[in-house]
Amino acid sequence: MRVQDQLFRPNTSNLFKGSKEIRKHRSSTFLCFYIETIFSDERHTGWHANGISNITNQSSGLIEKPITNSLDYDEIESPLHLREIIANGKRGMSAAAAWKWIIFGFIGVLTGILAFGMTYITSKLYGVKFLLLKEVINNCGSCFWIPYLVLLSINAGAVLLSSCLVQFIEPAAGGSGVPQLKCFLNGIRIPKIVRMKTIIVKVLGLILAQSGGLILGKAATLIMAGATIAAGISQGQILTIGKNRKFLGLFREKRDFVAGGVSAGIAAAYGAPLGGLLFALEDSISFWKQTLIWRIFFTAVLCAFTMSFLLSGINGDGWGSFTQPGLVNFGKFIEKAEYNIYHLPFFALIGMMGGLFGSFFIHVNMRLAKLRYTYRTKRSWRIIEAVFVSILTTTICFTISAKLTQCKDIHDNEENWTHYGFYCPEGKFNELATLYFTPETTAVAEILHAPRDYSNISLLVFLFTFLPLACLTSGITVPSGTFIPSLLFGATFGRLAGQILQANMEIINADTGTFSLLGCAAMLSGMFRTPISLTAILIETTNDISYAPPIMFTVIVAKWIGDLFDDGIYNTWDPPQWMAGKSVSDVMSGELVNLTCHPTVEKVVRTLQECEHNGFPVVDEGGRLRGQILRSQLTVILYEGGYGRMEDGDVPEVALDCFRYHFPRFPELHEIQVDESELDMKLNLLPYVNPNPHTVTPNTNLSRAYRLFRSMGLRHLPVVNEKNQPVGMVTRKDLAFYSGSCEKNAEQQLEFSTFTS
Repeated sequence: MRVQDQLFRPNTSNLFKGSKEIRKHRSSTFLCFYIETIFSDERHTGWHANGISNITNQSSGLIEKPITNSLDYDEIESPLHLREIIANGKRGMSAAAAWKWIIFGFIGVLTGILAFGMTYITSKLYGVKFLLLKEVINNCGSCFWIPYLVLLSINAGAVLLSSCLVQFIEPAAGGSGVPQLKCFLNGIRIPKIVRMKTIIVKVLGLILAQSGGLILGKAATLIMAGATIAAGISQGQILTIGKNRKFLGLFREKRDFVAGGVSAGIAAAYGAPLGGLLFALEDSISFWKQTLIWRIFFTAVLCAFTMSFLLSGINGDGWGSFTQPGLVNFGKFIEKAEYNIYHLPFFALIGMMGGLFGSFFIHVNMRLAKLRYTYRTKRSWRIIEAVFVSILTTTICFTISAKLTQCKDIHDNEENWTHYGFYCPEGKFNELATLYFTPETTAVAEILHAPRDYSNISLLVFLFTFLPLACLTSGITVPSGTFIPSLLFGATFGRLAGQILQANMEIINADTGTFSLLGCAAMLSGMFRTPISLTAILIETTNDISYAPPIMFTVIVAKWIGDLFDDGIYNTWDPPQWMAGKSVSDVMSGELVNLTCHPTVEKVVRTLQECEHNGFPVVDEGGRLRGQILRSQLTVILYEGGYGRMEDGDVPEVALDCFRYHFPRFPELHEIQVDESELDMKLNLLPYVNPNPHTVTPNTNLSRAYRLFRSMGLRHLPVVNEKNQPVGMVTRKDLAFYSGSCEKNAEQQLEFSTFTS
């Protein structure tokens, strides 16, 4: 008989009154600790952009999101677990470690193959589209409307299909996905974020969106692809290695593999394995260990090798050569970097511009995100918006290229670079069309190195149209990313600054390629504020360490200027400053549900029925804390029949392999069969509990609790008194709810003062 048939379903409306863990929160899906960072990036994907957990009601135009659960990343050092470690010995640990190295290697190779396939298909579709457009222009005698309508139909149709894939097949595939992934890596369960269905829709949607001419990049999708491949392998969904669950059946192991997938995505995009490692450490995972760092780097190296091997072979450089390291390749600077102390003020100026432009991008997207919540309440409106942005982008780019034609000669040393004739006579190219229609990854390298001189007017026109279109595009419901568009924008304004200095201050000897590179660094730092990984990525992409000092200097200046206005897309992990004046007692849920060391089956079942807690303090007869046990552990114990008569000494112990077998979909309560005669039987929880959970006292500073959650990967933090008796519990939801309320109050006060001043 199922337990819900066996026991009545009680009224829980008054149960645990005041407990933030089970009451309805106005919290969003994203309950990470640097959640305002997450929302900052989701300004680009249409999610909430106001703060850590607060979702206001419908009257404010925002949609309330459901509560999500945390993941169990803290290691449960139960007696059962420790006995297994001792029994396995060194040989067993070495075998598990070897399998992990193999899995990390597969993640790198498969991510590189997927990245190559996505890049190859996109480039072919792009080429076919513009070959067709060229034929139409030539056949109609350089007319305007027919080529325009042909290009508009192709682009709008591709974007329509991309948006429909997201809206009707897998909504989780929209946007960049990186903020949700960061939540997952730091202990928040985000539904469907690393499912194979999600990444399939994401890859197909991105190919269509890029082929449709939208201003977006591949890097975020490659990061998500690596993470999804890692998640699939870690659960035995891709390779047939998942039968041995001794090292796979844990959320923290899955997290480690996904972190390797993140670094592989960066390595595939930029051919930068060290940058991928640093990105994972600086901006993705907030807790790590030495062996994990080695394995992540190994994954990134294999991914970069795979990508380089395939790209070099398909582009005619010969199979077996590694001449093209990644999707974005800045190429080699022919001349050695030369800069002097009098260049530093101009490098600082580039950094300041990058910080200002980055903050402008973030601010505009915050406003757009709030605006979108007022009208994007239906699928049809979201699809219409995506198609409208496609039409607007195509119209602006095509019209400006056709009507403001800047035809320039193609010189002998420019034959290997990209040119778009586009209403220009044979032997000439259209400067604006080349800027608008060259794929972003190729355009960055050409702005850095092409021997041609772009006119300042063309660069200005491109800048003043590209940035607004990029802001508008980043929030629509198609798979997208902002990393590569920000590179292109930064390279363009850096090139413009270099050309102006070169023309007006010859004594400075300003190299346009150097200033373009520093523009890339400044724009990236102004938006993302991750100077360490950005510096490594740019140095690896240029293959020239001599550019390291100016890149570092520019990145730091851009970050400083950007921090004056906002926190950037990717925020820090430090607790908010206001937490220093608060204590744990301000946020903890005061009424607990404790379990004794030997509860009856009926007591456990009722407890699981009557509350939604996922962790329970286990106490002795004196009420002192003996450990902590998870809801998932209790359901497995009940499902496997781990109970009996204590007086007879007949309480079977559930093996650890049973818990691994049920990972990650643990039994639900309605799946458990319990007979009436078994309700008075008892469970022995002591072999399963974590006997030494992290604890705090009620007067502990809230900032310290915040750091404990972040650095230790906690899901629950018991609060004990001087007698070691549990008096409260802090969860991520409690912190998120409390933080969101404080942030919302502060924001309302700021808006009031702004509007009344």
